[in-house]
Amino acid sequence: MKITMDITNSIIDFEGNTELQKLVDNELHYKLSVRPKGYQFTPSFKNNYWDGYTLMHENVKEPNGEVSIKFPTGLVPQVDDILGNVQNVKNFQYTIIDNRPDPFLSVDDVPKTITLGSNTGADIELRDYQYDAVKSIVEQHVGILHQSTNSGKTTVAAGIIKTLLPHLQKDERIVFFTHSTAIFNQ
Repeated sequence: MKITMDITNSIIDFEGNTELQKLVDNELHYKLSVRPKGYQFTPSFKNNYWDGYTLMHENVKEPNGEVSIKFPTGLVPQVDDILGNVQNVKNFQYTIIDNRPDPFLSVDDVPKTITLGSNTGADIELRDYQYDAVKSIVEQHVGILHQSTNSGKTTVAAGIIKTLLPHLQKDERIVFFTHSTAIFNQ
């Protein structure tokens, strides 16, 4: 059995072992999934159409008929822990193959301070927690910002962009999406 990591998703290939695939799928169902707040009040749960779990993985039927499991690469450490526990019940070995491209930026490349220009003329220097968020994103090569209202998520995004820009190749671009034009204009 092997786990192949890509940039966004990872795949567990059971190499034809359907018994192991079903066992791991069951474990991931209950240990990797979440039950959203209020799930027990939904009509689908009350009518026994849904068990209340929001899955973080999916079964994928391969062209050869075998089933593999796909999940977000950021969950590899949790899946690794779950598989370690499954090994206590069933004897099997697995390898993790990291197919992600080599990073083009390391934490050492992040400047000691990150200063952004603003349309008011006064420069903005990232606060410690904002700077740490930029470093964490660079170190992990991917990330999701969990910060409270008015904590400067857009400022952190601008800091990430400013840090990455000097390291891009001539034909590479950065795309920044927001859900509102007001945030984009900041």
